[in-house]
Amino acid sequence: MKISDDSSPISPSEEDVSKPLLRSAATNSSIDVMLDEEAMPPQLLQETEPWKCRLREEQELQNIINSKPSLILITGSSGSGKTSLALRFSNRFAYFCRGKFDQMCFATYMPFGAALSDLTEQLLASLDADELSKLKETLPKAVDGEIGLLMTAIPPLSSVLPKQDVPNVSSYQGIELLIRLRHVVTRFLEFVCHERKETVLLFLDDLQWAEPGCLAMLSAILRKQINGLQVIAACRSEEVSVDSALSILLRELEDEGLCIKDLYLRELDIEEVCDFVSHSSGLSKSQCQQFCMMIYQQTEGNLFYTLELFRTLKSMGAVSKKDGTLHCDLEILNKSRNTLSRGAVNDVITLKLQKLSLETQRALALASFMGTRFDSRLVSLALDQDDQYFLSSTEINSLPRIVRQVCHTAYYEFYHDKVQHACSTLLTEMENSQLCLGAARTLVDKLDGTMGVEENAAIISRLLRQSLHLVNSSAEKVKFAEIFFLAGKCFLKSTRFNAAAYKFHDARELLPRRHWRDHYNLSLSIFTASAEVEHVVGHCDNAERLAREVIENARLFLDSVVAHTVTISSYSSQLLFEESIQLGLQLLRKLSIRIPSRAGKLQIAIEVLKTKSKLTKFRTADILSLPVMTCRESQAAMEILAHTLTSAFLSKSPYQVPLSMAMIRLTLEYGMNAESVSAFAMFSVIMAMMSNIELAQQYGRLTLDIMRKYDTKAWVSRVYALVYGLTFIETMSVRKVIEPLMEGYRAGLVSGDTTSSTGCLYFATLFRFLGSESIDELIKFGIDYRKVFNAFRHDNVLILFNIVLQAMENLLGRTADPVDLTGSFLNQKETEKVAEQQGNRAAQSVLCICSIIVAFTMNDYARAERIFDFCQSIPYVHSKFSRCCVLFFGGASKLILAHSSLTGRWRRIRQAKKCIKLVRKRAEMVPEDHNHQVHFLEALLYAVEAKKDRALAAFDEAAVCCEQGDSLLHRALIAEHKSYFLRGCGRDDEAIDSLILSRRTYEKWGAKAKVVQLAAFPFLLKSNSHTGSVSIADGSSDAQERS
Repeated sequence: MKISDDSSPISPSEEDVSKPLLRSAATNSSIDVMLDEEAMPPQLLQETEPWKCRLREEQELQNIINSKPSLILITGSSGSGKTSLALRFSNRFAYFCRGKFDQMCFATYMPFGAALSDLTEQLLASLDADELSKLKETLPKAVDGEIGLLMTAIPPLSSVLPKQDVPNVSSYQGIELLIRLRHVVTRFLEFVCHERKETVLLFLDDLQWAEPGCLAMLSAILRKQINGLQVIAACRSEEVSVDSALSILLRELEDEGLCIKDLYLRELDIEEVCDFVSHSSGLSKSQCQQFCMMIYQQTEGNLFYTLELFRTLKSMGAVSKKDGTLHCDLEILNKSRNTLSRGAVNDVITLKLQKLSLETQRALALASFMGTRFDSRLVSLALDQDDQYFLSSTEINSLPRIVRQVCHTAYYEFYHDKVQHACSTLLTEMENSQLCLGAARTLVDKLDGTMGVEENAAIISRLLRQSLHLVNSSAEKVKFAEIFFLAGKCFLKSTRFNAAAYKFHDARELLPRRHWRDHYNLSLSIFTASAEVEHVVGHCDNAERLAREVIENARLFLDSVVAHTVTISSYSSQLLFEESIQLGLQLLRKLSIRIPSRAGKLQIAIEVLKTKSKLTKFRTADILSLPVMTCRESQAAMEILAHTLTSAFLSKSPYQVPLSMAMIRLTLEYGMNAESVSAFAMFSVIMAMMSNIELAQQYGRLTLDIMRKYDTKAWVSRVYALVYGLTFIETMSVRKVIEPLMEGYRAGLVSGDTTSSTGCLYFATLFRFLGSESIDELIKFGIDYRKVFNAFRHDNVLILFNIVLQAMENLLGRTADPVDLTGSFLNQKETEKVAEQQGNRAAQSVLCICSIIVAFTMNDYARAERIFDFCQSIPYVHSKFSRCCVLFFGGASKLILAHSSLTGRWRRIRQAKKCIKLVRKRAEMVPEDHNHQVHFLEALLYAVEAKKDRALAAFDEAAVCCEQGDSLLHRALIAEHKSYFLRGCGRDDEAIDSLILSRRTYEKWGAKAKVVQLAAFPFLLKSNSHTGSVSIADGSSDAQERS
C-alpha cells in the first residue's frame, strides 16, 4: 500500500482514507486524533478545567479489544499520541507489561525481556505464600523443563526459584537460542494466562524498529493465540515500507487467519490546535487564532511537538495577552536557537537541555549514543564519575519529560526519541566524537581483565563507531578490533547475524597491514568467525573468500579446520555437492583418515565389513560407556566427516557409507562426541538399506539409548529423522512412525536443529500421503508447514516437500493436466532437469513415487510403467516402504497393460511377478501395510491368466485386508478394478455397485480429479478390455448413480 506522508491539515469531518499498516485490506478503524490529558504536562492545564477530549478514541480502542483480535496496531507519525492512548488501558487488565524497541540499540530479546520482567514482578507481588509455593512446583513443567533459560531471560524469577534448577545455557547459540527463547516465552505467557487464569496486556512500543528476530518472537506469540493475552503494538506507519519484514509478517499472519485490527492516529488540524490553546489559556478560539496559526506552522499539527512548543514558550515568557488576544514573541526563542537543530520544535527541547550544567549535558549526550534505554552506571563510569552519580543527581532526576528511571533500577530511558536526538546534538560533531572516544577508552581501561568488557562490548563498539576517525595509533586500533570482535560474538548469541557480520567487518578494517604476522591469534579468530557468519547469512562468496584467507595464512592445519568446513557447507548450500564431497575427502586424507577414492560396490562392502568387525568387539553397554573424545585431530576429523556426510546424504552419494563408517570407527577408537550419535543413526539406516534388518534395528535402538543417556535434546530431531524415517519404517507400520517423526519436528524447532526438524516433517508428510490419509486435510497442513521450510531456507528438503504437495494438488483436481506434476508448487520438467544436472537422487526418487501414484490413479498405465522403468534405472535412496509403493504400482501397471496388449505381454508378466515377490517379502514384516497390495497384484495376475474365480477371490481378500489397514486409496483402487473385472465377466449390476463404492471412497480420500473422471461420461461398458473407460453420472443416491 501507499503510506501517506501528507501533513496538510485535515478536518475532523473529512474521511480519513489511510489504510491499515502496510496491508491492502480495508481500514478496520479510522479515527480523529484528539488530545490526551496524560500526554500533556499537568502544569500547562488549568486544574479547574481538565481537557477530556479523547473519549471517542478510548471507546473505539475498547470496542476493538472487546472483539479479541490477535493483534491491535496503533499507527501514526512520531509524537501522535500512540503510546499515551495504549497506556490508558494499563489498569483494565490484571497485568500490564510494556517493551520498547530502540532504533539505536537493537537487541533481539531486550523488549520482550523488559516486558516479561515487568509482568513477573507484578505476578510475584500478587501471590500469597501458598500460591508462590505452587508456582515453584508447576512452572518448570509448564516451560518443558527449560526453567534455567527462563530465569536467564526473566531475572526476577531467580529471586524465588532455587538456583540449583538453573542449567548451563552456554551451549545455546545462534538460531538454537532464539528458537528456545520463543518456545519458553510462549509457554510462560500460556502459564500466566491459563494456569493463573489472568488477563495480560502486552504493549510493544515502536514496532517499526523491530528486527527480524524480534518479529519472529512476536509471530510465535501471536500464532499461539493465547486466551487472555491481548497484544497491542504502536508503530510509525510512515517509517515502514510495504516490502519490509514487518509488512510481510503482517500479511502472512492475516493469510493464516489471525485477526489484526488497526487504529490510525492522524495529526491535529488547525481547529484542534485552537481547541487545545483555548482550553489551556482560558481564551476564546477567536482570540487565539493568530497564535494557533503560528504554533501549527511550526509543528504541522504534531501532538508531541505542539505540547512541547507551547509549554516552552509559556515558560520563557514568550506568551502574553494583549488587547484580549494571545501573542507570542518569537524573538525570545530565536535568540536561543541551536544552529545544529531544525525548526522551533527541536530548538525548544534543546533549549531546556542547554539550561543544564555542562556535566549533565555531556552525560545525556553520551547516554544518547548508548540507546533509548541505558545503564546509568556505565555512563557514570565512562565519565569517570561515581557509579551512583546518575541515581543521586538532583538535576537529572528532576528533568521533566527528558529521562525517566526504569522500575527503580540503575536503568534510565529517554522520554521520547526526539528528546534522545536532541541530546545527541547538544555538542558539535567534533565534541561528540571526542566524548565518545574518551568514554570508550575509559571503559576499556576500567573494565580490562573483567567480564565487563565482553558484556558491554556492543555499547563500547557503538561509541567507537562515532569516533574511529580520531584513532591513529596502530596498537589502539588492534585493541579496538578486539572490542568489535567481542561485540560481534555478543550479536551472534542473540542471533543478530547481520549485525555480527558488520561488527566483524569493522574488526577486520582495524587490523594493521601485517596482522597475520603480528597478531595471528586475533586475526584467526576474527576471520574465522567472519567466514562462519557470512555463510549463515547466505553470502557464500564472502564466506569462501574469508575462509580462503584463513586457509592461506593458518600456521597449522588444525587452525583452518573451521574455515574448511565453512567452504564445504557453502558448496553444499549452492547445491555443489560433488565439489563439497571432494573437498572433504581431500581434507580427510591430510588427517590420515582413509576413505576410498572410489565408492563402488566393492569398496562400500569392504568399509561395512571393517566397521562391523570392529563393532563385534563392543557390547551395547561398552558403546554407551565410551569416554568423551579429547583428541584434537580426531575432533577435527569428525567435524569434516560430519559436514561432508551432510553433502553426501543430501545428494545421495555412495560416499555416505564410507564416511559414516569412518565416523563410527573414530568413535570406537577415540571416544564419543556430538557427531557420534548421528553416525550410529546413519549406520542403522545403511544396514536397513542393505536388508540387514536385525542389525539395523539393533543400532537404531542403540542410537536412542545414547541420546537418552546424554539427555541431549538437540539430537532428538536428527536421530528421529534417520531412525524413524529410514530405519524403523522397515519393520513398523507407517502409521506408527508418523507421531515420532512429528515429535522430532517439534523437538527440532525447540532445539534449533531446523535442518533435521524439516526433514522429520517431510518424512511424516510423505508417509501420511503414502498411507492414504485424507489429502484434503493433508494439503492444508502442508501449505502451513511449507512456511517453515521457507523461513529456514532449507531448499534441499523443500524441493522434496513441494513434490509431495504437488501430487496432492493434482489429485485434488486443481491443475490443468491431472497427471503432470506442474502447478502451484512445482514444474515437473524443470525439476527433473535440475535434479538430473545436480545428481539429486532424492528428488528423482520422490518424483518417481508421487508421479507413479498420480498416473496409476488417473488410469494412465503407460505413463506409470515408464516411471517404474526409470525408477529401476537409478539408485534407490528411500525406505523399503516407499520402494514397495513403487513396486506395487509398477507391477500393477504392467499386469493391466499385459491384459490389454499382446505386445511385450510375457515380459511384462515376468517383471510383474518379480514385483509381487518383493512386495510379498515386505508384507511378511509389515502385513497391515502391504497384505492388501499382494492380494491386489495376485488378482490382476489371475485376470491376465483368465483364472476368473481365483481373481475374484483375490479381489475380495484384498478388500478385507485393506479394511484392516485403513488405506482409502487402496480401498478405492481395489473397488475400481474389481468393477472392471466384473464387467468383463458380464456381472454388470455388481460392477456398478463396486464402481459406486470406488467413487465414494475416492471422494472421501479427497481425490476430486478422480471423482470428476469417473463422473464425466455416461456409464459406458466397453468390450472385455480391462482398461475400458468406465464412469458414472453424479447422483445423491444409489438409485440415481445406478441409473
